[in-house]
Amino acid sequence: MKFAKELEHELVPEWRAKYLDYKAGKKKVKAIARAIQKANRTPNNPSIRRPPPGQGDQSDTPLGSNRSASFRRAEKQIDGSDGEYNLTVKSPSLTSRSTPGQRHERQPLRVPGSRFSAVVGSYGSILASPPQHPGTSDAASLELPDPAIDYHDDARSSERHTDRRIAPQTPSPVMSRQGTSRAAFKDPTHHTPPAKQPVATSGESKKSVASGSSSRRNSRLLKRVLSTTESAEKLAEAEQRTEVERKQDEFFAFLDSELAKIESFYHMKEQEATARLKVLREQLHTMRDQRIQEILHAKRYRNRDAEPKPTETLGTFNGRLFKDAFPGRRIGKNSKALAALATPGGGQAQDSDSIVRRRDFTRQPPEPQQQPKSEVPYRSAKRKLKYALQEFYRGVELLKAYAYLNRTAFRKINKKYDKVVDTRPSMRYMGDKVNRAWFVQSEVTESLLAIAEDLYARYFEGGKRKIAASKLRHTIRKSGDYSPNTFRCGLLAMAGILFAIQSLIYASQHLRGEDATIRTHTSYLLQIYGGYFLVVFHFLLFCLDCMVWDRTKINYVFVFEYDTRHALDWRQLTELPCFFLFILGLFMWLNFLSVNDMFVYWPVVLIGLTLIVLFLPARILYHRSRKWWAYSNWRLLLAGLYPVEFRDFFLGDMYCSQTYAMGNISLFFCLYAKHWGDPPMCNSSHSRLLGFFTTLPSIWRAFQCIRRYVDTKNIFPHLLNFGKYLFGVLYYATLSMYRIEKVTRFQAPFITFALLNAVYTSVWDLAMDWSLGNVYAKHPLLRETLAFRRVWVYYVAMVLDVVVRFNWIFYAIFAHDLQHSAVLSFVVSFSEICRRGIWTIFRVENEHCTNVLLFRASRDVPLPYEVPSTGGQAEQPSEQPQAQDAQAAVSPSPAGDVEQATPSTPGRPRALSRVGTMLASAHAQDFQRKRQPGEMGGATVAHGETDTPDDTSDEEDSGDTRSYRDAEDAIVEEVPSDDTR
Repeated sequence: MKFAKELEHELVPEWRAKYLDYKAGKKKVKAIARAIQKANRTPNNPSIRRPPPGQGDQSDTPLGSNRSASFRRAEKQIDGSDGEYNLTVKSPSLTSRSTPGQRHERQPLRVPGSRFSAVVGSYGSILASPPQHPGTSDAASLELPDPAIDYHDDARSSERHTDRRIAPQTPSPVMSRQGTSRAAFKDPTHHTPPAKQPVATSGESKKSVASGSSSRRNSRLLKRVLSTTESAEKLAEAEQRTEVERKQDEFFAFLDSELAKIESFYHMKEQEATARLKVLREQLHTMRDQRIQEILHAKRYRNRDAEPKPTETLGTFNGRLFKDAFPGRRIGKNSKALAALATPGGGQAQDSDSIVRRRDFTRQPPEPQQQPKSEVPYRSAKRKLKYALQEFYRGVELLKAYAYLNRTAFRKINKKYDKVVDTRPSMRYMGDKVNRAWFVQSEVTESLLAIAEDLYARYFEGGKRKIAASKLRHTIRKSGDYSPNTFRCGLLAMAGILFAIQSLIYASQHLRGEDATIRTHTSYLLQIYGGYFLVVFHFLLFCLDCMVWDRTKINYVFVFEYDTRHALDWRQLTELPCFFLFILGLFMWLNFLSVNDMFVYWPVVLIGLTLIVLFLPARILYHRSRKWWAYSNWRLLLAGLYPVEFRDFFLGDMYCSQTYAMGNISLFFCLYAKHWGDPPMCNSSHSRLLGFFTTLPSIWRAFQCIRRYVDTKNIFPHLLNFGKYLFGVLYYATLSMYRIEKVTRFQAPFITFALLNAVYTSVWDLAMDWSLGNVYAKHPLLRETLAFRRVWVYYVAMVLDVVVRFNWIFYAIFAHDLQHSAVLSFVVSFSEICRRGIWTIFRVENEHCTNVLLFRASRDVPLPYEVPSTGGQAEQPSEQPQAQDAQAAVSPSPAGDVEQATPSTPGRPRALSRVGTMLASAHAQDFQRKRQPGEMGGATVAHGETDTPDDTSDEEDSGDTRSYRDAEDAIVEEVPSDDTR
């Protein structure tokens, strides 16, 4: 796999901006390679195209045009002198392989009489022809004469002879195409034969114009021309060398900036992890002390008549005392292991204001009024701290992988650079800077992982480090082979579709039958199956959304807070809706195949089988995911009693689009409660209970908004969101009344609330759930940070969302069909589910972009206890300007002033700037957990944390416990601060 693809696959999506920009580095290396290739380019390079005949060597080299202009100036000077001159300069002989039989270019190619003995002129020679002496041999007579150059006063004759001098008409086939090179003018060791008597011809007469003084003058002029040409060549070469150096400087400046960025981010995250570990240690110590206090308190009340022995202290508390304290009750291994970690003297009475106590676990406490009160039960605190420690371990693993990937990226990009410039020795930048960087040399992450494993083993696994390490270590899921899952999905889906098509054909025959009872039963059966299909189709759309998120690197597993160790791939998840689609088609086919005693009872079997599959407690069929889904539904059912998490409001919004299926719940129980005696009395024109079920999802969401307001005391956005769902309740309530009464006085309220609900929800979808509508963004009406590269999908989604929000218009248009319009209701509900599928994609994408701005890759896990601050505050990272800027851009101020987050941009109206800031801050705080006073996490984990050693609680530790704590403190204190770096 190419490293660029590997980096794209392995990086943390929320930290994408903080990785080495490997693609930009490759572009800069390619720019250096192109500059070097351009600098090394010569006329002898065969890749350079030769000019057509007649153009000379003007394009042989980048300096060809300059050389031609120099020659023309020299010719003009020569033509303007007294008399006519024959300029003679001998071109250098071409370099070739030295062989014993090497033939001189003046020698004939073949002996006289050969068919190859044609006269061939020497290419590029501007020497005068030697005088003809009588009596020479035949071989000598075959020597080719030098071409003569005539200079005339007219410009046309001069230009013609200039072209003849540069490019002869009949070049020699044994000479190279680049016979004239810069070496002809720059080689000082070139041997020039003695000058011969020049011979020049002009027209019909030949004149001798050679003289000693004129030859010297011509020689000086020629030297001047050649020196000008060499200067131009040197200038061009210097410019090319400067271009290479500039590209190299840009490359190393890029590496320095990327290294500084990675260093600051890594150091900031390392400090956050160190501060978080200190908080977790305090929480674990509090849990340990509270557990021992509870057990001792229970024992003392059971033996209140007997005085405790002096040796019965927490330091010597053993298993026998546990059994005495809880007779008939099994003591867990974890509680027994906590006895070894107890602090001597901890059994004494402690201040109730400084330590959170819990209620006693004795079955019948003799004196309840004297029992210690605790806000957090031990089991709840244990569960929260285990989860928090696991999430902390995962975050440190991500930080460790971040450092490794960036080091590998630096090594790869330096290797490419060394290959291009042929550096010796190689990898100098790696050795001089990268290998000396803090994120490469630091061992703090290894120490943090080791301490986390020790804490988990000592407090939750009875000291068994191997088991603790196996539970903590997070293995990143690789892209495995999901071919079997894909095959099963395709097989089940196609089989279900075929069964459904055939069953619809049978159902249409029943609807056209003569029996009115069968026609009525068939229509209501189709309504029940239609509601079931909409639920399965919605589930299938969610799986397709997961596919989109997976391919665009949107970390939906983190957004939904799935268990990363057991999260299903989207291909595995798709097996469930495909299986339900198969059994739906199968039961529809069995139902409408024939009319028998089971004709109206097949839906009962279908729904019963579905509930068994979903809530089966056996560890099969992805039991962890089914358990997560069941628990999420339970939290939604008791909306308002649980703190609202992302999955809670998300599932509630999904149900808001399933009004057709929710209404079918009332229809289903009404039909079977009346034994299908009078089905029309159960439809929407008669059943008020059906209208109540359609409003139930909006009521759940309204309760969640009230709970969010109670937790945060923020009117905006929670009470405004409550108003949105209140309009939804009024919309479905007036629609139900309009269907039942069928009078005009209910039509006006229905249209009014439907219009208000459509406008309210449309604006909320675009501005809040998608954070779109910024007219000052790079792309108008969008936002600055986008996860999808194709911008047009946002505009299409915006238009579709608004259009489908107004689908209630069909209820007002087809008013006469409201008495029982099953097809219309099904089509409207189907369009709403498709809209919700699109909404889901961009809602999760918007949440992911918020996490990217805050560099939030680990969960904000709530901690059970409020640990008092007994010392100074923890070190606050000094190098986090970008994280603070992102936090300021999307987070509200502590005082509730949302206008101070970002200053108004020049040229932007202040009112619009305030509105944009309010929307961004509201989205960032929407549906976040309630933070406890001592709780930290996310991008501001180090703010306000205590940095106090365990001197107060563990000052008198003895034995292995004291030594372990000392070593633990020593490792944590090794983390350097900014000034020691």
